[in-house]
Amino acid sequence: MLALVGLLQAGRARGAPCEPVVTVTGHGSALQLADELTETARAQWGEVRERLGLEACLPVQIDLLPSIEGAVDLDPPWHLPHWAAGAADPGTRRVVVAVTASRQRQEREQVLLHELAHLGVREAAGGRPLPRWLDEGAARVLAGEHSSEDLELLARARVADALLPLAALADGFPSDRAKAALAYAEAGRAVSLLEGDRPGTLAAVLGEVARGATLDDALARVAGRRVWQLDLDVERSIPRWRAWAVLARDLDLAFALAALVTAWAGLRARRQLRERLAAMPVDPPPRSHPALTVVRWTVAAASRATAS
Repeated sequence: MLALVGLLQAGRARGAPCEPVVTVTGHGSALQLADELTETARAQWGEVRERLGLEACLPVQIDLLPSIEGAVDLDPPWHLPHWAAGAADPGTRRVVVAVTASRQRQEREQVLLHELAHLGVREAAGGRPLPRWLDEGAARVLAGEHSSEDLELLARARVADALLPLAALADGFPSDRAKAALAYAEAGRAVSLLEGDRPGTLAAVLGEVARGATLDDALARVAGRRVWQLDLDVERSIPRWRAWAVLARDLDLAFALAALVTAWAGLRARRQLRERLAAMPVDPPPRSHPALTVVRWTVAAASRATAS
């Protein structure tokens, strides 16, 4: 493998064109989608290589599956959780992408870009292991995965003082789904702050790691930051007033929805009451009882007779 890399890099130095081979293999019902995804995969891989300054022309193999459960039938098999939409193996330069995960249709092009980013990040780091937060955060930034859900998760954690230290996310993410979602959001925020307005910072840090530097030293040399300082950067990027504003906005929307539901229920109840009243029989107005008239007349007549 090293000899192959050397030959490819030497060819590039002599001016030979460098077009990495990107192969997409469809399986089952996804077979017809393979050709459609091939051009997208080549363009995405070219984008990742350009942003990370990659030069080696190593091939990439992509397996497109109808559902992620089919990954166990590949050779070699992939054992992935049912909720996964894709996976990457930088060692073998293979990517698995599923059309559906947990029986839900996935944005396969977005998933593909995320997994290709994992290959690029590991290649830029010279194959050296990276902290999980950096690997996932870089993939999210390169794939442009920023959502309002991330902001809400970070805001809630900031208000509750529940942000996770990056050092605790070095070896893996929490198994709890909610905490794992927060870990992804924090990793993406940390790397986006690192890149900031200085494109190429991430690539430079990974280049330092490839040359043998520890991540902490690489961050210090390139960005003047340490991992613990990135923790502070993530926290400061979400001031408490902004966190409360995000939560208040969500509460306002919830209250507005509740008000609409209450108003609708009230109008419905009034309409039903009117319908019930309209359906009731109309009784004739009560008439005076003749006996009462006689009694009143009799008493009055008796009084006049006594007076006379």
